[in-house]
Amino acid sequence: MVVNICPRCGKVLKDSKYCDSCGGVISIAEGIQEYEECTLTNNFYKIKSKVSYEDFIFHRKTIENPQYVDEEKEEIYFLKKENSKSLHQYIGDRKLELNEINTIIIRLIKIFKELAEEKLIISAINLEDFWLNGDDIESLKLFNRRRFIRNKAIVDNFDYGYSISSPEVLNKVEGKLDEESNVYIFGKLLLQLILNNFGILSDDEEMYYGYNLRLFRGDLPYKFHNFIMRCLNITKEKRFKSIKELEERYKYLIEERHNIEKAKLKVKSLGSTNVGVNKLKKALRDMHIKKYEDENEFNEDMFLVMKDEKKEVTLLALGDGVSTAKLGSGKEASSILRKNIIEAFKEKGSLLKDETNIKEFCSKVITKSNIDIIESIKTKVDIRKEPPSGIMASTLILAIVVGNRMYYTSIGDSRLFIYSEKDGLNLLNYEDNVMNLKLANGTPWDKVVNSEGRHAITRYIGGGSFKDGNLFPRKFNISIHCLELEPGEIIIICSDGVTDYINKSYYNDDLWKVTESLERIIKENKQKSLEVLNNKIITEANLNGGGDNITIITSKILK
Repeated sequence: MVVNICPRCGKVLKDSKYCDSCGGVISIAEGIQEYEECTLTNNFYKIKSKVSYEDFIFHRKTIENPQYVDEEKEEIYFLKKENSKSLHQYIGDRKLELNEINTIIIRLIKIFKELAEEKLIISAINLEDFWLNGDDIESLKLFNRRRFIRNKAIVDNFDYGYSISSPEVLNKVEGKLDEESNVYIFGKLLLQLILNNFGILSDDEEMYYGYNLRLFRGDLPYKFHNFIMRCLNITKEKRFKSIKELEERYKYLIEERHNIEKAKLKVKSLGSTNVGVNKLKKALRDMHIKKYEDENEFNEDMFLVMKDEKKEVTLLALGDGVSTAKLGSGKEASSILRKNIIEAFKEKGSLLKDETNIKEFCSKVITKSNIDIIESIKTKVDIRKEPPSGIMASTLILAIVVGNRMYYTSIGDSRLFIYSEKDGLNLLNYEDNVMNLKLANGTPWDKVVNSEGRHAITRYIGGGSFKDGNLFPRKFNISIHCLELEPGEIIIICSDGVTDYINKSYYNDDLWKVTESLERIIKENKQKSLEVLNNKIITEANLNGGGDNITIITSKILK
């Protein structure tokens, strides 16, 4: 039986000029209008008219619908759509739950492994190329086989269209193509599934969303940070070497692993701070002097490393005072915060054994610090005559380690990382800034990426609201996160003086360079003392500009 197929919707045509299903006017290219029903699971039509196999594989001279290609016989089949749907259609506008994403990913991994066995490198692909029967994910298959590279050579003059490709393919990089290219494509498909964004992301957009992935999906395991980096790294040598390696890491990521309840681990910590070489130079230039007796007067950062009397609870805190304050100073704000944390911990430190007590502790410290900052401002300006602006403020990362757990809260743009030999370096928090707030609320990327003030922080200790001739302390909800620790892990808490300057490429928004550079320094110095590790990080940040205060707390988790 010979049938005509609509090139738009894939339905059988009753009329050769008009489609009853999609309403489109038919203009079918020569050589592809006729299909005959075939016996391949009764789900396909076989192309009757002969099309050049090479043209079909490497050029868009066929309809834009899924195809199955028998490369050995050089036969091409067209999928019947009556009982089938593309992966794009299956997902629709839904935000996928983690269990759904996992099911799809497991199936995609199987498909990618089959490609690896056939030594096929994907040149271009999208979610419309994957099809399934009804809602059965287990039936998911890749039917569009026209965009594969067999001989590991770049295909010239290929129309990639609205599809995902690796940098090597797009840039026609010389040399052989390996599985790292398929790893990259897998990472982009994963990003689309997690973000429910099925368009083609720009390089900058892809990097930003990938780096800040858990900002948009907080239910993802934190180790996805490093996993995505090893999929989407622009340098293919830094990606997973194979789909098999990727599969092993993915299965490890989604495994539920829990430490023994109430296990006691030792924490060895050290905090270090530096003014920042170029920040100091600028300050001295502004004062028209060459030296200053106490350079720390230009350092608005603070850090704390404390233990309770029984040494069962470890407190780590870092505050970065906002240097642009007009009323008061960032240094004063972070100092007020530091004082309140010390006093509260001396009083309540031994009681910080569970999330409830820790959240109450953090809330009281933050509330009191906000009040104290406002009261200090009232001594500096008559708010009845002049509504205050530019009130001093500070960021805060507060982490408390009890047993085998770390509880933490984050306010502002300081950063918290955790490193392990197996998992690499993973980011645990994200900047509270205008850009992230807008993106998380669904504002399109192009409306945010170049907007003025996008890096301004939205949450901080200090500030307030002016109403009816009075100034009221800033209020916001405190979120406490919990993380189970294991021996050998290293906790990194740092100000933006580290993350902004740890790599020169960061100023070109190459965010992965932050993780890469920090991870490299940790790997090179993990067996050395914390003092050496901290000094290496500070030195690197100064060598790459040192335009801000550089403060870091490192903690090794020991048995």
